[in-house]
This record gives sequence, C-alpha cells and structure tokens, in this order.
Amino acid sequence: MKNLAIQFLKFLSRVRAIPLSVKLWISERSWKFRHIIPNDAVFRFNRYYGNLIVDIDTRSRIQRYMATGYYEIATMNLISKIIEKQFVAMDIGANVGPISLPIASRLTDGKIYAIEPGPPFFAKLQSNLALNPRLKDRLVPLHTGLSNESGELFWREDINNTGNACLRGSESDGVSVPVTTLDKLASELQLTRLDFIKMDVEGMEWNVIRGGFNTIEKMRPIMLLETLIFEDLPGTNDNLDSIYAYFTSIDYTAFSINDRSGDLEKINGTFVSTNSLLVPNEKVDVTLDKAKATAPGV
Repeated sequence: MKNLAIQFLKFLSRVRAIPLSVKLWISERSWKFRHIIPNDAVFRFNRYYGNLIVDIDTRSRIQRYMATGYYEIATMNLISKIIEKQFVAMDIGANVGPISLPIASRLTDGKIYAIEPGPPFFAKLQSNLALNPRLKDRLVPLHTGLSNESGELFWREDINNTGNACLRGSESDGVSVPVTTLDKLASELQLTRLDFIKMDVEGMEWNVIRGGFNTIEKMRPIMLLETLIFEDLPGTNDNLDSIYAYFTSIDYTAFSINDRSGDLEKINGTFVSTNSLLVPNEKVDVTLDKAKATAPGV
C-alpha cells in the first residue's frame, strides 16, 4: 500500500495541469506527501521552518525534502530542544543549510559555523544566508572540509543520490577542495567554547573526530553524528566501533535517536540508528530533561 501511494504521488508530480503551488501546499501538510513535488523544479521558497527563505532545486533529494517546509523533522525537533540561544555550534557537512539555517534562527545570542567543502553546495549555502539577512551575524559559512590532517581531498557528488556528496573522490572524478582539522579550525577561529556539533560527512566521521581530539576533550560539546554503515566503504563498522570506544573513554554517553519520534535511548556498545547523540556525562541529566520537553518553535 505504501509503495502504491508513493507511485501515485510521483504520478501526480508529473501532471503539469496541477500548479506547483498546489503541490507544495499538499507536501506541506505532511512530509509523507513530499513525492508529489516534481524532481525538476527550481524556485524560491519562503516558508522553510516558518519564515526562512531558501532557493530550491528539486533535483536534490535534500532540497526536495526542504520544500515540504522542514527537514529531518524528528532530529531537528530534538536539536531545537537541546540548543540554547547562546550556544556556539558547528554544522560539519552543512550542504545548502537545511540544518544550519533553522539552528541559526534559534541562536539569538550565539553562533553556528557551517562547514561545507562542496563548491556548488557552499555557493547555495551562501545565497540562502543572503536571503535571510537577520542571520548574517549568527551563521558563518566556511568553505573547507575537515579530516584528520590538513591538505586536499577530492569532493564528489553522488550521481545516484543528487544532493549528497563525499570527500572520497579521485582526481579523475572529483573536485579538489581544501581540508583542515577541527583542532586547527578551532584555533584559527579562537574559539573559547563549542557547545554543539552536528556532523554528517558520509562515513568520514572518525577522521574528523581524530583531527579534533584536543577541541572535543577541552570543550566537550554535545555531538550529533550520522552513524550509518556504508556498504561501499569498507571499515565503516570498525570506525563506528572506534567512535564509541573513544567517547566512552572520555566520559561521554551515547544515545540512539529514533528517526520518527526523536526519542533518545542509551546505547551499550553498538550504534543502532541513523543518527546518534553523544553527550558528556556531566551534561546527560540536563540534556535528557530538555529532550523530554515540548519542542519550541524554530
């Protein structure tokens, strides 16, 4: 039944007699209706998380999701509960800003550094920020990648999943981009605090963490990581095991995030969800209390 509904919505997406405005109105009723949005539309959308303005190209799966008015609803609801207005945050793998922009709208006395190495993604991140001038002092876009050492890597967009990309390309199929480490970046930015990190770097999470040991251990941010096993990337499971062991060794507690409800469940040894939350032990009680609260408007 679910597949039939999706196919019907995709059929409607191709019906030109139905105006795009109507299709968007339907998709905004529920993210489950997102398949009605055509995959070849380019437009400006002024209702992202209520009143944020973004440029949308629906060839990108991420941007097509944004056209429903939201993105990863359960995860963003959790973030909105945890984030405090004075936080200093980082979005590592910021893409075009689906997470950075709504976080910035919450940081009335704080700042988020949006880190994105991909040239086309970074350009749209900048243009989306320009469309929301009230966020210009809260959101700082940085055109770089992060890894365990400085240098260059090759950025490559996923041809089978437009809007996703990685730094595992080669000179023949990728674009050379600069990379640095979290420790060097924190030093260059002269950070005195770092409260929250969201990291989605397509299987390179352990590399980024290795390049940020000093910053993480000194500033002890709450961290939200993508914790998927990538079948095309040997060793991903070993990397996740290393991440768990490292954070346990520095007195963090790991929680799975329910993809639908955003509920947290303590992890014992193995990451089991798409996204996971790593919390310093001294912040666990207050973080759990926040997570149980009603999500504020973003």
